[in-house]
Amino acid sequence: MSIQGVSGISSSMIGSLVDLNNQLNDLQQELGTGQKSQTYAGLGVQRGLTVGLQSQLAAIGGFDDTITAVGTQLSVAQTALQGIATSADTVKQSAINSPFKIDQTGQTTDQQSAQGQLDQMLGALNTQVGNNYIFSGMSPDKPSVASLSQILNGSGTAAGFKQVLSERQQADGVGAQGRLLITSPGASQVAIAEDALNSPFGLKLAGVTSSLTGGGTVSGPSGPPVNPNSITVDFSGGNPSPGDTVKLAFNLPDGSTQDLTLTATSSSPPGAGQFTIGATTAQTATNF
Repeated sequence: MSIQGVSGISSSMIGSLVDLNNQLNDLQQELGTGQKSQTYAGLGVQRGLTVGLQSQLAAIGGFDDTITAVGTQLSVAQTALQGIATSADTVKQSAINSPFKIDQTGQTTDQQSAQGQLDQMLGALNTQVGNNYIFSGMSPDKPSVASLSQILNGSGTAAGFKQVLSERQQADGVGAQGRLLITSPGASQVAIAEDALNSPFGLKLAGVTSSLTGGGTVSGPSGPPVNPNSITVDFSGGNPSPGDTVKLAFNLPDGSTQDLTLTATSSSPPGAGQFTIGATTAQTATNF
């Protein structure tokens, strides 16, 4: 008995079965992994589209992560800002409603409360999300503000607020005269002058007005650009009448203004903001 070879038709059928088997394997793999192919080559003409879509998906994923991170930071920032607003309102209400009473520490309850609220505000400004300080702008690795102790007491060679305040108070003059020089150029005259030309410290004379009767006069400010500001109150022309006033206007170190009005009175001793009319104009000038 002779053995014949595989005919062309049988070979074709075997090839088809092999292809079907390969397709079945691919479909089973696709079903199990959820992927059409393990390589881009297996995608055929769709491989270019797939590469583009994967790039877009990666970008969208990055956007989503960024949105989540920004949303978290905004939420934390909003909470911190609400805390700051609450602290500010607490200090305001405390100052309005509580009595002024100094305790054994030399501070009022309001001052102690304000210090505690300031500490909370600074803590809120140094809020972190992860390793980043959210209020530090371009330097998120650094705290937004210094600590309360550093601000009040200083650190190293840096002076704190308490030292700066003390130095400013000393520079503005010890006592109640604010570095003003009060002299008597004449027996019936009073001169008030700043102690230095163009000094940034102490009270600054802005003007003087009066309702003096009986011949009294006021003049100034005069002096610049060579000498410091000064004003003169001259009673040489005669004593004022009770109720006459001299109003001095000052520029204060903090940039605000303040008027001081002195009223002539026949009472002795005079009340607050008054000066006694003397028997002579020289005595009146001394009392003023």
